[in-house]
Amino acid sequence: MSIVIKNLILNDLKTPLNLEVDKKCNVIVGNNGTGKTTCLDYIAGVSKDKKVTISGNNDLIYMNQSLYFFDRLKVREFIKFIYKLNGIESCKCLKENIEKILKKACK
Repeated sequence: MSIVIKNLILNDLKTPLNLEVDKKCNVIVGNNGTGKTTCLDYIAGVSKDKKVTISGNNDLIYMNQSLYFFDRLKVREFIKFIYKLNGIESCKCLKENIEKILKKACK
């Protein structure tokens, strides 16, 4: 399963963004003002434009960067929280998955 983005124009891009992203834990990295939040807003359906087509985003959980408790949770705790939101309370591979996510994000 993947999310397909077509014709999304972000701040620093001269040409539209056309991208296919696997539905899993992904990391978006960039300087301030490059369009990371804008991209997420479009994927979540918060922002809309007739020229932009996004598919495969119908079962996502979008959590804004201004969550009041975000600064109180460690990254590992936050990932566990996301798993619980998705109904995964306990899983043999939970610890292993969290470690994989952290390794990818910290490269």
